[in-house]
Amino acid sequence: MTQIFRNIFNGLGARPLTTALGIIMMIAAVQPVAHAEDDLIGIELEPVQIADSSGFETVRSTSGVDQLAFGIAYGNSPVLAEADGEETVLFNIEYRPGHRYLSYTDNDGFDFGVAPFVGGYVGADSSAYGYVGFGLEFVIDDHFIIMPNTAVGLYTDGGDGRDLGHAIEFRSGIELAYRFDNQVQAGLALHHMSNASIGDRNPGTEHVTFYLNIPLDGSIF
Repeated sequence: MTQIFRNIFNGLGARPLTTALGIIMMIAAVQPVAHAEDDLIGIELEPVQIADSSGFETVRSTSGVDQLAFGIAYGNSPVLAEADGEETVLFNIEYRPGHRYLSYTDNDGFDFGVAPFVGGYVGADSSAYGYVGFGLEFVIDDHFIIMPNTAVGLYTDGGDGRDLGHAIEFRSGIELAYRFDNQVQAGLALHHMSNASIGDRNPGTEHVTFYLNIPLDGSIF
């Protein structure tokens, strides 16, 4: 046995001491790491929350207050359409759900969302128009509202109203409004209606509407 160890030692040549020291140093270096790993076992790390630098919170939809909008409009005005003197008064009612889709909100009173609606007009000239659409609602400082919007619906002149060239009519426009603290909303809207040339005639028409939105949660009664 002694001869075996002597042969091994001699095989290492002049390096036995160096080799032994190297092995000892490696063991000494590994042990603190092993202890450090043991110390980390069982430690619960708290999740880190990273704030969005834009300040916006992205949500799919948000629930608000359903509203019923009542409006009175001066219609068939030749702003962008053909001037033929067929102006009339229109009465408008519109249902606006409280849901806002693809909404963005910050902490400074700014909100954005896609706002659906469904409604209709009845004219003093017997014309009628029912439609469904959506608007891009921008709320500034919790009170001021800008909403470009678009809709599509069915129109009839009722025999005495303006001939718009087709039963299918598209409506586009913009609304400017003020929302009070009790959620009542008052504003003005300018809309253009046309059939997008799907009919033989496409005279188009415009109407300016004053409207009042009443919340349906009973808060003002």
